[in-house]
Amino acid sequence: MHILVVLSTEEWKGTSCGVGNANEAILSCSEQKCIRNQKFAAENGLPILKNVLLPKTRGFHVCLETLRCSLDAVYDITVGYKHRCPTFMDNVFGVDPSEVHLHVKRFRPHEIPSSENDTGAWLMERFKIKDTLLSDFTVQGHFPAQVIEGDLSTLKYLLSPAIIIALTCTCTYFTISSLWFKVYIIASCIYLTSATYFNIRPSSVVASLKALLSGPKYV
Repeated sequence: MHILVVLSTEEWKGTSCGVGNANEAILSCSEQKCIRNQKFAAENGLPILKNVLLPKTRGFHVCLETLRCSLDAVYDITVGYKHRCPTFMDNVFGVDPSEVHLHVKRFRPHEIPSSENDTGAWLMERFKIKDTLLSDFTVQGHFPAQVIEGDLSTLKYLLSPAIIIALTCTCTYFTISSLWFKVYIIASCIYLTSATYFNIRPSSVVASLKALLSGPKYV
């Protein structure tokens, strides 16, 4: 499975299988489509790809030129499933894959050719690299120079929230036991009670202070 994403509001048209939304295209290919695609590539002198379909170079070029002034970058994302690619029903019932690997390559707009022929050649080369990545992933079980997440330490997992809780309790204790905090609570209660009983509104108080400070007016 491979994902092509173009930012900012880019739509990366990579292959003919699968339909995404306006911001991204998620493409997954069946074996029958791959066989038909390889046959088409052989008949037209194009690279024969084993793991991905041939890219839609013209559609990609149109999207790129339309969004070139507004997009920040083009991301080439390759997804590898270690054991089994999830099916549609897995997604429906929320069955997550046991292990997923990502290979991400970022391109700035100026790094991609502007002419249609050069853009098509660039995209075709990216798909050849993507196909090689997936072939190597099938054999090795990981992408090149991949960073593997280590197991989370149980001690760190328990220590971090314990420190946060201890600091929160300590600060709360000193705040409540402070004399000025008690004065603030008492003053707030007196003010709110008086304001409710005498119907004192902040706007009228402010208006009275302004009138007092401005002094009498003479015509």
